[in-house]
Amino acid sequence: MSEQTRAALKTFGIQTTQLEEAVTLLEKNPSPENLRNYLDSQRKLLESLTEILSVVSTLLNRGASAAEKVNQQNSGG
Repeated sequence: MSEQTRAALKTFGIQTTQLEEAVTLLEKNPSPENLRNYLDSQRKLLESLTEILSVVSTLLNRGASAAEKVNQQNSGG
């Protein structure tokens, strides 16, 4: 696993935990401060998810390119 992938997954895990905590706190005490904390946690998690999707997209593109090379070799191209 590349460092970029590992870092993206670690950050996503941390952000997910922080969002869970923010949701729990908002449910227990629905205050403006807790709402801001929830919205901030939500934003950070979505940014982290975007990073993971970028990493996955890159991996899929690399895999598709490698698969195409195999197909070209097998078809004599």
